[in-house]
Amino acid sequence: MKHLIERDCESIIDNSNLICLFGTSIGDTDKIWWKTIGTWVKKPYTQLIIFSKGEKEIPALKRYKIIREEDYIRSYFLSKTKLNEDEKVRISDKIIIGYDTNIFDFQLDEKETNLSEIQG
Repeated sequence: MKHLIERDCESIIDNSNLICLFGTSIGDTDKIWWKTIGTWVKKPYTQLIIFSKGEKEIPALKRYKIIREEDYIRSYFLSKTKLNEDEKVRISDKIIIGYDTNIFDFQLDEKETNLSEIQG
């Protein structure tokens, strides 16, 4: 059963053009997936986005520190793949880092809030 799930997941990855990773530590326990995604991102027309919650707050005026953190996250992910150094350099620009974004910080306006109270 486990092998079927892994095979299904590999098929989904292989047939994707865009993969977004959110809320992952990119740890060794999931190394098989980092290798799979690393191989996948070498394909044409693929893009990887890694959303990362910053561990430390960086003021907007210190953009260079954010760029350093993004570079670190990108390099850390690539270190978990089976790719050689040349491959890592070639695909590095296909990996976008969303560092400390507010992607899921939805703000409901008053009308939406009142509507949900009426319906609920």
